[in-house]
Amino acid sequence: MHIEVDSEAFLDFLSAIRVLDNEAIFTYSPTGLSAILLDPAKVALVKVDIPPDICTVSEIDTEIKVGVNVTKVSQIISDYTGPMRIILSEDKASSVYADGAHRLDSRHLDPATIKVPQSVPVPGYTSYATVSGKDMYPEVKKMNTLSEVTFFKLYPSMDMMMIKTKDDIQDKFESDIPATEYSGTDAESQLSSEYLYDMFKYLSGNKAIRISTGTDKPIELTSVMKSGVHVLFMLAPRIEND
Repeated sequence: MHIEVDSEAFLDFLSAIRVLDNEAIFTYSPTGLSAILLDPAKVALVKVDIPPDICTVSEIDTEIKVGVNVTKVSQIISDYTGPMRIILSEDKASSVYADGAHRLDSRHLDPATIKVPQSVPVPGYTSYATVSGKDMYPEVKKMNTLSEVTFFKLYPSMDMMMIKTKDDIQDKFESDIPATEYSGTDAESQLSSEYLYDMFKYLSGNKAIRISTGTDKPIELTSVMKSGVHVLFMLAPRIEND
């Protein structure tokens, strides 16, 4: 039972998970490898997939779920390049990560100890746009140094998207973000600057990141990495009482 995938794609897969946590449940299936998890604070979610067009699955005819220490596996394979074979043991207790010259074993964790959602929620988004990581990342990076909260404004009616700090803080900051493919209704929400920074740092090299949101709704970021890995981040809004 094994999956063959390029090491770059597998590292992208692991790195997306590590944006939010160090442990995850991997789902091996006939259609590839996937993981979905909540961060410990339960305000953010990541779903990441290695689809069948960038991997080869052998002798796996049903879903197999295993717990993985993602940090440990990242360290094991960090120097690998080229094709990699991820081999599941017969008892599903461990995996071997092999690049032809090396075979390194990593024991699995008990999946019952890892909190994961059963599926990605569908919040009923109303507002959409597409941005590049190159344009977005420097702005959220600066925002993260100034304020814990980012005011996110997406106005399809004016083809405009911006992020800003509260008006009453000392170091006020406001930035218009270049975007395309606007659709839907105008929306505003308050989001954690730190989480936005971490997500866009991971996506900073991507040319197309689809944003889906709505007033006081989560923000969802979807993109395909250069390696072909599919990534979805979701961040809940901060609701503050007046």
